[in-house]
Amino acid sequence: MLQAQVAPAPEATRTRLIVEPPRAVRQSVLPAEDDERAEAAAAVAGIPPALLRQFGATIRQTHERARVVVIDVPADQQRALIEALAAIGISARPPNPVQPMLNESVPLLNVPPVWRAGFDGLGMRVAIVDTGIEASHPDFAGRVAAQSDFSGIGDIDDVGHGTHV
Repeated sequence: MLQAQVAPAPEATRTRLIVEPPRAVRQSVLPAEDDERAEAAAAVAGIPPALLRQFGATIRQTHERARVVVIDVPADQQRALIEALAAIGISARPPNPVQPMLNESVPLLNVPPVWRAGFDGLGMRVAIVDTGIEASHPDFAGRVAAQSDFSGIGDIDDVGHGTHV
């Protein structure tokens, strides 16, 4: 039985899946660079583009070193897509959420002695060069004076790491 194709959902109702393709991921591609190339790279790795389209899924990234393809899928289609991929021998799962742990990173960076020496950032301006920023984070509320995207792939870090400022 064929399922009707599902139109891509708005970003807010989409979720991600980490897919372990049956063949090697030959190149790392972000779709902002070239969405057709990202889809082609996923297809070469063994992920059928027609199956993804059937569930309204799109390629978010192919990652050669991690040997995975990250896809965005409407939240209400996630379970069905996982099952459809499993039926053809492809493993897919939601990502494990990354939770930055400042209680670990601050001591690791030896920050408390710096604070005790009076360097607490009060009255200072800081420039951050990074892969992205979660501008909606409460710590940044009213504090981002300007930002620029020099990469062409957007201002959100999709790698999942954090920078302590």
